[in-house]
Amino acid sequence: MKYHPDEAIGLPVSIRPSQTKGVWRDFLPGVRLQPYAGPLRDLMERMDTKLPPQAHSVVDRSHILLIRPTRYLAGVRKRIQAEGAVVPKGASKWVDPSSVARQCLVAAILATRSRCAFASSYSLKRRGRGWDPTAWSNQRLEETSPHVFEALRSEPLDLVHAKRLAVKLDRYYRAISWWSDRVGMALGYLWEGLCAPYPAQTYISLIALVDSLVGTRHSGGHALAERVATMLGTDPESRKAEYDEMRSLYGVRNSLVHGSAHPRKGRHTVQSLYMGATRSNVPYDDLSRLISLCVRLIRRNLEDKEYLLLVQTKGKEDKIDKQLDTLFLDRLLGAS
Repeated sequence: MKYHPDEAIGLPVSIRPSQTKGVWRDFLPGVRLQPYAGPLRDLMERMDTKLPPQAHSVVDRSHILLIRPTRYLAGVRKRIQAEGAVVPKGASKWVDPSSVARQCLVAAILATRSRCAFASSYSLKRRGRGWDPTAWSNQRLEETSPHVFEALRSEPLDLVHAKRLAVKLDRYYRAISWWSDRVGMALGYLWEGLCAPYPAQTYISLIALVDSLVGTRHSGGHALAERVATMLGTDPESRKAEYDEMRSLYGVRNSLVHGSAHPRKGRHTVQSLYMGATRSNVPYDDLSRLISLCVRLIRRNLEDKEYLLLVQTKGKEDKIDKQLDTLFLDRLLGAS
């Protein structure tokens, strides 16, 4: 598919809280997050009246993600070449709006734990200083689930921080040539976990996120807790606190997957832990603590050059496991 320079893709998205701080800017070349306002908002709402109900399933719209495909793809090619890689021959020129939306919304979640949603996209063509609609794509609604609603309450979206994170995430979401490794798996577990319809699914997915980042084949709850502590702790006291936190959270996971979280006789609240045939519940405080830990851990790992050098290297997973074991052991024993 070949795009014309005057074409764009618009995705109405929801980011809550919708308040922002910082200067509006492109998250990436050809990708801009802007307020849901002005002529473009009016155009999308006029289109909504002619489309099926599911077309505008993001009811609580706050922003528009505007993608200029020719600029975006040109930027992707430059970034691939800057990494010393070769742009594949016959590389696809198709832009996946869902992937770009995930990239920007995950950046918003990591920046300020925002609640997010997106669905259908609108194809647009430049007309003078405005836009004309040309098509509409029906994509399924993806949104952070109600049971994580309170845990994702945040401060206003920091645009500068979110842009910096979107750039760091680019290699995992971009078109043409992208990367797959432990961090990519963790990002998948984060988004799918936060969007999962049931609390137990969310919790287990987020524990898998931690395991994908710092675990190896032979690491259990104790080893994961040690490694989380070495990544997030800054001194002996904070490392001990991080270790205890992860051990506690991992214990909830064990109850869910090993059959001991069946409903107990008596009164239940939002702080109860149970898995039954008709519903599940994870204590709100535990889920909130785990979400916070996962956000901090991903952000920390994205800044850790030594860690990234290992996981972003092509090689056999057994060898990478051993190198990670050595990395975390050295940090644990060398910690002051």
